[in-house]
Amino acid sequence: MFPVLFPRMGKVAKDEPWSTLGWGFLAIMLIPLSALLLMITVVGIPLALLFLLVYVIVLLIAKIIAADFLARCLSNYFKWEGRIPFILPFMLAFTALILLARIPILGFIINLIAASLALGMLVLTFYRWRIQSPEVQN
Repeated sequence: MFPVLFPRMGKVAKDEPWSTLGWGFLAIMLIPLSALLLMITVVGIPLALLFLLVYVIVLLIAKIIAADFLARCLSNYFKWEGRIPFILPFMLAFTALILLARIPILGFIINLIAASLALGMLVLTFYRWRIQSPEVQN
């Protein structure tokens, strides 16, 4: 889907896994609160709606982003890169996430971790992209 963005997000999560989960969990808590605070003003309503739209979209595709990261980790660990198509480890990781998410209490924790990982990867990737110098971006 995003051939450059997903590997870059995976590198961020592999370099700093705990900070990725922490920033993601913080984003899960603060984005709805900040959108609510923005809706107090008339000028902030469109921005708040945009925040909420992006938030809902990322939460909907959180398992896909987490499965992509897990598939890249599986490919590196078992040295599958170049030997088998990437769709196979991706489908394995995605199926495992879907099945684990169906377990009653563990499912909530798996979904929370997947959402925190996805939001954290997105936040830290965007942050790293913003602080890079213009020479490095090209």
